[in-house]
Amino acid sequence: MNKYICGVLVFCSLNYGPGPYVPAPPSWTKPFNSQEFLDNMMKNSLSRFNQPEDAKRYAKFFSAEKYGWGASQFSCLNTLWTKESNWRWNSVNKSSGASGIPQRLPGDHPIPTKWRSSAKLQVQWGLNYIKKRYSTPCGAWGAFQAKGWY
Repeated sequence: MNKYICGVLVFCSLNYGPGPYVPAPPSWTKPFNSQEFLDNMMKNSLSRFNQPEDAKRYAKFFSAEKYGWGASQFSCLNTLWTKESNWRWNSVNKSSGASGIPQRLPGDHPIPTKWRSSAKLQVQWGLNYIKKRYSTPCGAWGAFQAKGWY
């Protein structure tokens, strides 16, 4: 014999079961978390997301989310990093040793191994560097135009 007799509206009879059946809300009803989305998008797919166009999309989104930079700042960033590395995560300047999308110099601090192969980490580091040193990507681009480096 059936333990539960349920109607079209998914409510079960109190005579035959523990009470109304309320299904869990579908995952699409959860509030959107942009950082969680980006982390999941890039997590297990580093080779796919290490393509220049994917790195650009990530940088555009992350710079807007974290720093509030809009289209004009991204235009400067795009010009700067296209000139520096063409958005390639494995780019290396043979004369200076600078590497990655933002062309990070080795300096006094060793570069973590994971950073060397992750466009996501390179973009995050590069945007943080720009924010601390130049305030905005257009400030960094202006410095690059004046000195030939940033």
